[in-house]
Amino acid sequence: MFAVTRMEIIVSSGEWIYSILQKLDESTDGSTFLVPTEMHLHAFYIAVESLATNKKITVLLKSHQGVYDQQKSTDSQAR
Repeated sequence: MFAVTRMEIIVSSGEWIYSILQKLDESTDGSTFLVPTEMHLHAFYIAVESLATNKKITVLLKSHQGVYDQQKSTDSQAR
């Protein structure tokens, strides 16, 4: 049996939907994404909807002052 390593994935200010899609595809179930701005948070949700993944992903908004917990479900079937 293999252990699944949960990843912390940092999205930098120059990365947008295409890059986020690649990172989502390479991520493991339970990964945490740290995004730098609310605009990136919005782009992240657009990417998740277009990918239609069932992975459980956490996304956090990271500012210069710390991390704001913006955890949401990325289950594409959740409403």
